Amino acid sequence: MKFPTRIFVILMVGAIALIGGLNFSNIWAGDAADVKQAKTEGNLVWYTSMHIGNSQVLLKKFEEKYPFIKATLFRSTSEKVLNKITTEALAGSSTWDVTNLTLFEVEFIKWKGWLQKYDSPENRFCSR
Repeated sequence: MKFPTRIFVILMVGAIALIGGLNFSNIWAGDAADVKQAKTEGNLVWYTSMHIGNSQVLLKKFEEKYPFIKATLFRSTSEKVLNKITTEALAGSSTWDVTNLTLFEVEFIKWKGWLQKYDSPENRFCSR
């Protein structure tokens, strides 16, 4: 079963930073091994309930920054995205790499064990 990979989460954070006009270059400059892995995989599947206009702009900026990755978008309501993730997981053939949903859906996916652990580089700025 394919689970979200660290590289795609990192790259999506970078793409979100591009859209928002934020500059994360001091926090994360990109890990050469992650970029190499992304080039090897070559694609990204993003399941989202984000407004279609916003998600398309984000995807376009992502592909401009990482032209070697073919990004695919599945956009629907949170409930339908969760249903698609659940159906794929139960069938043993998950295809998504990244998702953004409401807290309820994310907690459910986490509870089911369908998320890969990710320790964000930004965590170093948070008190423990």
